[in-house]
Amino acid sequence: MLSYEMKNSGDESLYHFLYRSIRNDILAGRLEADQKLPSKRPFARQLGVSVVTVENAYAQLLAEGFIWTQPRKGFFVSAIRTPKESVQKRPALPESRESREEKSEAPTELVANFADNQLEESSFPFSTWATIARRVLGERQRDLLKRSPHCGIRELRVAIAKMLFDFRGLSVDPECIVVGAGTDCLYSWLVQLLGFDKKYGVEDPGYSKISKIYRKLNVVCHFIPMDENGI
Repeated sequence: MLSYEMKNSGDESLYHFLYRSIRNDILAGRLEADQKLPSKRPFARQLGVSVVTVENAYAQLLAEGFIWTQPRKGFFVSAIRTPKESVQKRPALPESRESREEKSEAPTELVANFADNQLEESSFPFSTWATIARRVLGERQRDLLKRSPHCGIRELRVAIAKMLFDFRGLSVDPECIVVGAGTDCLYSWLVQLLGFDKKYGVEDPGYSKISKIYRKLNVVCHFIPMDENGI
């Protein structure tokens, strides 16, 4: 069974050490595409950590596309291309949405669904969410009834800044992070901040609601094609 020396985590959190160890094995090819990962409870017992630690590590790997899951069957390694392979096999840029609409041609194969703003039930860490919710309801009752600061609760902004540094290598001041009440609110603020005279680009394919918000605000919106390497 897959195993790691968790005592080597040092100052790093256990879940992040486990996440990073599995990710490195996937990128190095030591874990092959579609290989089944150990079930959470036996894996946690073997490593000598809590099930929550394994759940959090798997959740982060799942969010970043390193693994995939199938209900009642478990977690599996995704097929990951190395940077060299991505450059060699880089496909031609896809047609823009406007071009596709002009030709009235539907894509022959659906590889992603950007229409539904929903998660698969199996992808959400319900047990972790429930544990945190119980702790907050038990220890922070008074805080829950307070009015939030206009940019969002500082603890949340600090946690977001830490996540950006840990998983994206971005050094962001929490004071530069703004938490808002959803997509409509935040993108409306963005237009007000940058100006109604600007032209705004959205990823294609991408989250369709963003372009609808721009159009509702009567600003110019352009669709920018994406391939597997980004915009």
